[in-house]
Amino acid sequence: AEFSIFNFQFSINLQINNEEMAVLRKLCQFQEVIAFAAINYSPNILCNYLYDLAQKFNTFYNRHRIIGSENENFRLALTTAVGSVLKTGLELLGISTPERM
Repeated sequence: AEFSIFNFQFSINLQINNEEMAVLRKLCQFQEVIAFAAINYSPNILCNYLYDLAQKFNTFYNRHRIIGSENENFRLALTTAVGSVLKTGLELLGISTPERM
């Protein structure tokens, strides 16, 4: 069976390593973190979350190949999701982001 995220198709039976799982878990917390930060008038909560997400993605990125890997489409979707969450989170904090680096 296959499914897609951000238009990337991949198998539902793929093997996910520890670093990918850490990034996925962090991504799943995004809406909850936004709500908690807003309710408590604490933008620092969102800042800490974004920093932690960036650290987890950096660990994954340094240890695993994306292009040409067996799970290339999944890893591209994961990378796209992280970029989207970081961009949205920074925009909520009033910080502009570059389109390219």
